[in-house]
Amino acid sequence: MFGRAKKILESGAEAKAVVLETDMTGRSNRHAERLWKVKLRVQFDDGAAEAHCSMWAKPFAGPAAGAILPVRYDPDDRSKVEVDVATINAGQDAAREDLEANLIEEAKQKLSRGEG
Repeated sequence: MFGRAKKILESGAEAKAVVLETDMTGRSNRHAERLWKVKLRVQFDDGAAEAHCSMWAKPFAGPAAGAILPVRYDPDDRSKVEVDVATINAGQDAAREDLEANLIEEAKQKLSRGEG
């Protein structure tokens, strides 16, 4: 990630946005991710506005219309918006860890009851 996007993701203001439209482009990166063009309706503290940005995601894990995503934006120019993929990934990692912990606990309980 370079330039403007990196600066916004590091120090931009936080908001939430609804995905209005998505389009997966033909560009891919070395992580087998595709570049997605995304049209958003960003909810600011004092109202909402549409914005466009792009993001990298796996072909079947890209954003879907109607999804609510965390975003960061330049407070001096609200048209400069980036999807906060790091926050999305952190939430997915936490959910995966919770699921694994619950599955392990259920398996321990089954074994202690003599099941399995």
